[in-house]
Amino acid sequence: MKTILQSISIAFSMYSVVPMPQVTWEKEKMRYCMTAFPLVGVLTGLLLWGFNVLAGCFAFPGLLRAVCLSVLPIVLSGGIHVDGFLDTTDALASHRDSAEKRRILKDAHVGAFAVLWLVCLMLFITALWEAYPVQAYEPVLILLVFVYSRCLSGLSVLTFAPAEGSGLAGTFSEAGKGTVKLMLAETVLTAFLLCLQGIRGIVPVFAALCFFFFYKRLSRKEFGGLNGDQAGWFLTLAEMLMLAVIVFTKLIQDQIV
Repeated sequence: MKTILQSISIAFSMYSVVPMPQVTWEKEKMRYCMTAFPLVGVLTGLLLWGFNVLAGCFAFPGLLRAVCLSVLPIVLSGGIHVDGFLDTTDALASHRDSAEKRRILKDAHVGAFAVLWLVCLMLFITALWEAYPVQAYEPVLILLVFVYSRCLSGLSVLTFAPAEGSGLAGTFSEAGKGTVKLMLAETVLTAFLLCLQGIRGIVPVFAALCFFFFYKRLSRKEFGGLNGDQAGWFLTLAEMLMLAVIVFTKLIQDQIV
């Protein structure tokens, strides 16, 4: 039990700005870190739901609400996943070999392509939230999206072949079969709960799974294996993809009705 609590503390320390008790980052204490990662998604979903309620009560302008909903997950995470998105985008845009791409991932500088794609990403996410009005907000569905993206990202860290010099991702990949089974169970359970939400949950699950297998192939082909930056890149885009599917599905349903 102590190890699990320590893993939860490390997971929140790594992937959120929530103050947690100090725990030394030792291999045994980090054993269940990835399985605790989806809990950060629960907190993110609750934060967005609370803000959406606030926005409805005080009649926030639609654009202000959309911008805040776009930014709050980044603020809560401390920007760690966006950092991975930027580094991975720079590496992919270089069109170099795997070794050079891995070198770019470790480069502290941000390239022009990363900035351009991040601007496009944030504009698109903001537009999606704007098209998803306050009264249509589905707190359980959105919360599960943020949990599911972290389940898949965590599962990739535990099961994909690590790249050379992958750092913490390589450490997590050595967590053991028990941890992998627990992560897989969490992923399946979250997918099941999403499917219970109807077509608006089933389609995002399918879309995210397709992207997951594309990401596995890309990781192996372009980088020779996985590292933490790629996991952040996947999580960022998977959340955008699932939100887009939810919004467009609603728009289509509204047109049919």
